Amino acid sequence: MLPTNNSSLPSSLRDKLLAEARGELLDGLRQCLRTIGFSMPDVVEIGATAAGECFDELARLKDRRGFEMARSLTASRISLLHEADLEFSIRLTDLARRLRELTEEELHPLHMRFVRLLDQRDASDEQTPVGPDAACAALRAIVEEAGLEPDMRLHMLVRAEAPFGAMLRQLYRKLNERFELAGVAGSLYGRPRSAPAAPPELPPGGSLQQLQQRLVAAGAHEAMTSHSLDPGLSAALREQVLSWLADQQAQRAGQPSETPLQGLGAAGLSGLLSVSTRASLEAVSQVFETLYADPSLPPVIKGLIGRLQIPVLRLALTDEGVMLRTDHPARLLIDTLGAATIGRNLPHSELAALHAIIDVLERRRTIDAPAFSEALAAINARHDAAIAALAAEAEPFIAVAQREEQREGAARLASQALRAMLEGNVPTSVTNFLRYYWVRVLIGALTARGERSDIWRSLLESAHRLVQSCQDVNTPEARDALAKALPDLVKRLDAGLALVGLDEAGRHQALGPCLDMHTAMIRNQPLPEVQPIAARPGLRWRSVPETTRLRIARAPEYLPYEPEPSQQAESLQIGSPLTCNLPDLGERIGSVAWVGPARRVVLWTTPGVHGMSILPMRWIAEGFKTGDASLPRGGSLFEHLASTALCR
Repeated sequence: MLPTNNSSLPSSLRDKLLAEARGELLDGLRQCLRTIGFSMPDVVEIGATAAGECFDELARLKDRRGFEMARSLTASRISLLHEADLEFSIRLTDLARRLRELTEEELHPLHMRFVRLLDQRDASDEQTPVGPDAACAALRAIVEEAGLEPDMRLHMLVRAEAPFGAMLRQLYRKLNERFELAGVAGSLYGRPRSAPAAPPELPPGGSLQQLQQRLVAAGAHEAMTSHSLDPGLSAALREQVLSWLADQQAQRAGQPSETPLQGLGAAGLSGLLSVSTRASLEAVSQVFETLYADPSLPPVIKGLIGRLQIPVLRLALTDEGVMLRTDHPARLLIDTLGAATIGRNLPHSELAALHAIIDVLERRRTIDAPAFSEALAAINARHDAAIAALAAEAEPFIAVAQREEQREGAARLASQALRAMLEGNVPTSVTNFLRYYWVRVLIGALTARGERSDIWRSLLESAHRLVQSCQDVNTPEARDALAKALPDLVKRLDAGLALVGLDEAGRHQALGPCLDMHTAMIRNQPLPEVQPIAARPGLRWRSVPETTRLRIARAPEYLPYEPEPSQQAESLQIGSPLTCNLPDLGERIGSVAWVGPARRVVLWTTPGVHGMSILPMRWIAEGFKTGDASLPRGGSLFEHLASTALCR
């Protein structure tokens, strides 16, 4: 084997390894592009060519800062003409991120090998020449060349994810082995992901069946020491219990159930029923006792769902599917009632309608699975009607919400570019100016003209020149050059600030600290002390001139870091209950009425408040961490109650 220090590798071997990696990446991409429907050879070659150019560009970079600066000045290779382009760019960036996460186990050690092979000083995984960014460059090139419609672009990304992920993982494994054999170290730097611990395996009936089995085992000794009942007598006694339950149901019909039914414990039925039947009834009883004991559930919800205790007990005596199937209609009815009520501020009329559905179930002489299915269908119909009503209520505000979503996307892209420029030793006055003022200028240009526009590129170049103006001014010649270049730079910055409506006094206030800094530099004096501008916390409300029934909640324009994905935020859809602690409103229980196509904003409404609010998804995602946003407990309510009873 060759030595593991890559500096001792012959240049011919390094070139050979790079060429092979490049060739296999492009071959894999060609096959993937054909798999997702691009059959024309010239279209496939457009994608392969773009991926090859991305490979070459990344292979030339020597450090992380070079990568970040290149990405900022080319705006992450994003091409924007209008909102559809902005959405595609965000989705493509997310696809690259997901592919990196999927292939992390193979990609990171391979990345460390490339760092050594290319003699890079430091680099991020995103700089790996064969990384997902190169693959995504192929998709972008095809979109730009073919002029695909917006829906087709997004559908293409969905189709591409699985084949791209499989191809890249296979490629990275092969290249890791090849580089290892060639003596390019790096495997010790890998970050293999530990497999998550498998959840304990439950029987088909879930925790309820497990609870019943435990109760059966507990009653086995008693069954062995007691006299067996004649089968005919046992059946007659079961009918007696059914009759007693029917009488109890008739007495409670039409009323909220405030307490669990008493008298059905194992001791109360000892000797009357078989051990298995007694265990089934006791398991169901414990589930409802857990419901009533749950302090997180409001009494009105306990009173509604508790009405199902007797019908479910009656069913448990005649239908063992309640114990054996997690998808039994009786369980699904309890889950659906929980989803329709928990975490929601239900008006009295809606609560009364749900009680009316239970009334119909209680009046039935025969309690069986179809009876629960009918009640379940009635509740689902009400849910569908509520979703349709929410969508109709949101319709007048969608156009404004779409503009706000575009603005949120622009804030994300502008912040990405500025973060790249601000890495390293940048004076506070410049950092303050770019984060607080210039980000608004960039957002305005992106939303109005797009990222292919000359104005966007000019404004981005002005920001870059400002950062460069405070670097390496330690010689008289450099200070003279700064003095000559400064008037034009100030003119450009002043014109940019005017684009966002700042008057002369406001522009002077914004630029003042930077001018003071430059003056000190030109005179070779110490820089003035400047304190960082504190980021505005939380949200700011903004009214909408067209209507008094809509308000916009805006988060700070500058994003100091890329928002982390949030599973809770990703789960939001029309009708999702969402509790928010908002400025001026406090904590309110509301519902999502609309989710933007790129999932950057939502329309949110709450009973008793006139109109709707536009909330940024990044604030909601952060709110799930800070407690300013919350969702009801997810998953199956019935399974939660059964598992809690099992743990008691």
